[in-house]
Order: sequence, then C-alpha cells, then structure tokens
Amino acid sequence: SNHFQSIEDIIATTLDILAKDYGFPDISNRARDIYYDIFLHNSSLFPEISNLLDTLYRNGVSMVIASDADIQLTKEFIVKHKLDKYFVDICTSDLVEAFKPNDKFIRYLTKYTSNNEENSYFVGDNKVDIESGKKLGIKSVLIDRRNTGDKMDADYIIHDLSELLPILSIK
Repeated sequence: SNHFQSIEDIIATTLDILAKDYGFPDISNRARDIYYDIFLHNSSLFPEISNLLDTLYRNGVSMVIASDADIQLTKEFIVKHKLDKYFVDICTSDLVEAFKPNDKFIRYLTKYTSNNEENSYFVGDNKVDIESGKKLGIKSVLIDRRNTGDKMDADYIIHDLSELLPILSIK
C-alpha cells in the first residue's frame, strides 16, 4: 500500500506482525508508550547543543526542525529540553504525510529557503538529510559523530555541532 504511516503506526504494525506471525506476545497497543520511552523520556542533548543554539539564536539565525518523528513527540521533546525559543517552525513527517526527502516534505521547507538558498543550510546526520538539502538547492552539512568517513555527498562534514559556527562565519 502507498498510504503514509507515522513512526508510531509503523511501530504498532511491526509489533502486531511479531505477535501474529512470529508468536511474540501482542504488545502492539503499547506502541505509543514504547515510542515515547525510546525517543522522548530517555532522550538527552549532546553536550555542545545548549551553547550552540544560544550562539546561533543571538546571531539571528533562523532555524527550522525537519524531522521524520511525529509532531506531538517532537513538541514534547522541545518542551522537555527547553528548546522552544530557538526554532521558528517544525516540519514533521506526520504533518506533511511524507518522510524526508519526499517532495511533499521539501515543498513545506521551501518557504524558508526560497530566495535565500545561498544562506540556507540543511544540517543532519544521515543520507536523507543530505538529499533533502540537495533537493532544496541549499548547502548540506553532515554531522558524522562516529567519524565513519562516509561523506554522503555533503557540502560540509562536521563531527560536533559546534563546528557549524565557522561554516556560518560566526565567532
């Protein structure tokens, strides 16, 4: 089937299949709890994040979250980690009913990048983030924390988000 499924739905479907086809206990009704435990309650920020976001914010950098997570979880994550003031918008897969780098996702983000491509960057830690940047016609920054050496065709490679500052010419 071709219809969009949110991450939470994918987890529920997977748990359902494990129960029906593989004899595991059926805990598909706990999909939401499991999703939230893994991605929200047990979440933490990398050590450099707070200072980096403060610096970007003070320098007037406009930031949008582009996530394949669901909007509700993403909003709760932002509140939990006190990040709300830093981001002008959030684009999530369940809002646009598509995952990165699908055109529906990209279309949503163009309102922030069109006519300002040369000053726009897509920062992420995987191939779909880099592809999303390319589709938007903006520069892509790959965060390679594990130093894999896989460049994924990114314009810039960093190993820690604080390395973003010189790329943006911010002291």
